[in-house]
Amino acid sequence: MKLTCSRPVWQCVLLSGLIFCGICFAASCTIPHYMYAPTAAGVPSFTGKHTSQISGSLSARGFDLQAGYALTGHFGVWGGWYRRSERNYARGYRPEGLSGYRTPDSVRYGRGLVSLGAVYYTPVDQWRRFFFSVSAGYGTGYFRMISHIHRKSSVDSTGIYEDYAYRARMRRIYVQPAFMHRFEHWSVTISVRWSGTVYQDVRSPDPDLYGHVSNQLLSFVEPAMTWKLSPGPDWLMISAQAGVSLHTPAIDYRYRPLIGNIGVSVDPVKLLGKKEPFRQTPSPR
Repeated sequence: MKLTCSRPVWQCVLLSGLIFCGICFAASCTIPHYMYAPTAAGVPSFTGKHTSQISGSLSARGFDLQAGYALTGHFGVWGGWYRRSERNYARGYRPEGLSGYRTPDSVRYGRGLVSLGAVYYTPVDQWRRFFFSVSAGYGTGYFRMISHIHRKSSVDSTGIYEDYAYRARMRRIYVQPAFMHRFEHWSVTISVRWSGTVYQDVRSPDPDLYGHVSNQLLSFVEPAMTWKLSPGPDWLMISAQAGVSLHTPAIDYRYRPLIGNIGVSVDPVKLLGKKEPFRQTPSPR
């Protein structure tokens, strides 16, 4: 039996990507008790000087805001803000180091991160349809986890309920190479981000809970694929992204392994009237 697609190739690729992204978006709702959750991969679509980008995307439990501007024909700046908030019901879970504890009700998470970086980009063909970029930056933010915990009595089955809070500051560095293939009305980008995250100034009633990750570098490799499609105006793009987050096995901790989001991207420079023609012929040397 031969499987065929009656639509144009680009529509088949985009449709399959959206389906995969939807699966990641839904699956990422089901993983409780995580220490780390990845941000959306920042993929600047710089194609020339004064190219700009402001984008917003939604994931299962939060949102990402990103913006960038190409200062020259090869260098630009990039920044982002990421926010996650969720509540997981986790009856029967017992945190490490807390003998006799369990969580019959819920665990709440909150995290935020502000980052700033630089981007180098360059075309790799004379038609300027393929672009290679490398971005690197630094981010700072916070992480908190609050559990409504029941502590059993050693005498009988009674006990007390209390809120167990874990709070820490986050520091992160990242390096991300990316390869973009653009068409007249859509583009696809493959990126691989390495990030190192450190949790500092830990505040917790019990130092044994996640104490082994305090002031330790948590290293991740996060490949992702991003699709962007223009619904009409060339300054507006609809985006979808899917990827995975893979951590180094040296330190044991829980984390969210899937990246999945949908959003929109606006080019303010194009919106204000400065157009960049899509090249059908090679650029002059």
